[in-house]
Amino acid sequence: MLNYSFYTRKKKGLTSEKGVTLITLIVMIIIMLILLGVGTKIIIDGKIIGATEKTVNATNNKIGQEQIRVDYLMGELDEANENQRTEAVCGKRTRKTLPYYSDNKTAVIPEGFTVSGILGEQSIDGGLVIYNIPQNITNIDWEEDINKNECPDVKETYDQFVWIPVPNINEMFMCQSEGTDTNGNKVVDDNEYNSCNIIVTEESAKCITHNSTLMAGRIYKTSTEDYNREFKQQKFIQNREPVSTSDKTTDLAQISAILNTETGYNTSSEFNNTLQLEYNEIVKSIYNNKGFWVGRYETSGMENTNTNVTVKIVAGAMETLKDVNWYRGYAEQKMYSSNNNFNSVKSYMILGAAWDHMLDFVNTEEYVVTEVGNATHDHSGYKVTGGIGIPNFKDVSKNIYDLEGNTSEWTTLGGSLWYRDVRGGNWSSVAKSAAGRRGWEAWYGHSSRIILYVNK
Repeated sequence: MLNYSFYTRKKKGLTSEKGVTLITLIVMIIIMLILLGVGTKIIIDGKIIGATEKTVNATNNKIGQEQIRVDYLMGELDEANENQRTEAVCGKRTRKTLPYYSDNKTAVIPEGFTVSGILGEQSIDGGLVIYNIPQNITNIDWEEDINKNECPDVKETYDQFVWIPVPNINEMFMCQSEGTDTNGNKVVDDNEYNSCNIIVTEESAKCITHNSTLMAGRIYKTSTEDYNREFKQQKFIQNREPVSTSDKTTDLAQISAILNTETGYNTSSEFNNTLQLEYNEIVKSIYNNKGFWVGRYETSGMENTNTNVTVKIVAGAMETLKDVNWYRGYAEQKMYSSNNNFNSVKSYMILGAAWDHMLDFVNTEEYVVTEVGNATHDHSGYKVTGGIGIPNFKDVSKNIYDLEGNTSEWTTLGGSLWYRDVRGGNWSSVAKSAAGRRGWEAWYGHSSRIILYVNK
């Protein structure tokens, strides 16, 4: 029996009629030659049969060579197709930063990330998920579950992030003159103050109400209470966000070692200046892109050491879900983007303002962030990301997991020079804690959650 291959590819929107006609003509000629060989083999004597078989074999070899050339050309067409793509599509790794449209909203998909191929993870309103899948991984089975634990393997393998829309930047941030009149005097009556109006120039984010470029978080809670969407911070408070730090040399040394800064931070003022610059940069990004990415799970793989480690944001993390102090949590999460060689996004410890906006996003009738009981299992011993292996696991809303359980999470929000806010519940709580819980700790051990902001 003769072996030959017939190769066709349909490229949506990029098909060339001339190209298809030429390829079809070539293939038809080759097929005719092969059929001619078959007919000759049937009607000619044995001496000619041998010659025909040689001709057919040579033809098949030629077809194989042409097949390689066609494959190469189709690969080039694939490359051109990807480079010309103007929006991100599900299941495809982006070659450049692209918009993704869903629910009359837009998310910004960073270069090198893949929009989920799972149907329930493709809606912005429902929690749009992207995966950090390496470029050399080309065939993804989005449903494969080798471990038979009712969790697709992709969730346990590749880092994931969920898009948090921010349609109004002034609901999330303020400037540090918020709560003053046009002359800079503090306003006693909250009804008389002038609200911030933040815009972005080429250089930086800026409040045009108070002519200030010093950005700060607008927090939805008082300094001593849990999250409350009805409470909207109207005045900037020192040492909240961005936070100030002390001159404790061991803490500054930890950051310098992990970040591998050339000179290190010798004083808190140097580090505080960096925090302010970074905060302004984040505000600018969120304004331009109308949103940010948050880790789908708590950050695992952090270490209480002064070394640069590659952290993960995956389901099923247990032993690697460790408590670290605030400084190391800040530095190790900041290094995530550079450790993964990302040019299109930067990583950071979740802001207090970002946590509140995330709570606002996930808050539903079924998942009330101010009430306990979303995690309908016993918290005792629950310390695994994504609830893998936990019966009746429900600590998830809009594809974001573990806000009520596992471990309390560091944010960049502070209460003073010595204390930082931790948010959410934890596995050791005797009384279950709501996702909107706020704690106040002195630098010691907790986990955290990472954010990505588009850098373009």
